[in-house]
Amino acid sequence: MIFEKDYCVSQKPNGKIDDITKSNRCIEINNDSRDLEGLFNEYAGYYYKAAHFIASYIIEDSDSLLSERNAYFLPMAFLYRHSIELLLKSLVLREGIGNTNFYNGHDLVLLLNELLLINQDLENEDYIKWLKEYLINLNKIDNQSDCFRYPFYVYEGTVFLFFTEQTCIDTVMFANKFEAAYEILNMWYIFEKPNFAMDWKKYNSDFIDKGNDFFYQAVIGNYYPN
Repeated sequence: MIFEKDYCVSQKPNGKIDDITKSNRCIEINNDSRDLEGLFNEYAGYYYKAAHFIASYIIEDSDSLLSERNAYFLPMAFLYRHSIELLLKSLVLREGIGNTNFYNGHDLVLLLNELLLINQDLENEDYIKWLKEYLINLNKIDNQSDCFRYPFYVYEGTVFLFFTEQTCIDTVMFANKFEAAYEILNMWYIFEKPNFAMDWKKYNSDFIDKGNDFFYQAVIGNYYPN
């Protein structure tokens, strides 16, 4: 399909994608389901699987190149992050018994807080404390899901970079912490409480770790010597 700049995409709420039609220079996606909670959860799984696939290649495949790790890092990070966002929204919808009047933005900490207002008994659980601290640290870099989609933003004609210096990121720790966060939320979705989530115990709550062996690094940002 060739897209023209004046095309637009719209999706009817609450359902799976069943059909795509073009009318009045727009693409309209029609849905037949009313299960928004289930849809968010289903899409969260798709984003997670895509992120996990990329992570498996750049970390485990001996044929992966540094240039590929650098190029694939941002898409991998966005896919992981969006899987967490959709899973949180799915949980908020379920725990709120279908109430759609909730914070529906990109801030993961606000979404978790919304969820904990409904489940106050979980707030002092160690895995929730770790998850919240991890998301707070994530928010310091990417609180509106911009950083990994657009590694810069423009405000009043000035370009601002998210990564202002060359950063050698440990892709193993980066991916594993996202995996740990996803495990907590996915088990929360499957069970009443994510008591069986264990991966988070292996890691601190920092969002980005630098270093590791050269073959497990992604180099993001630019270095400009004086």
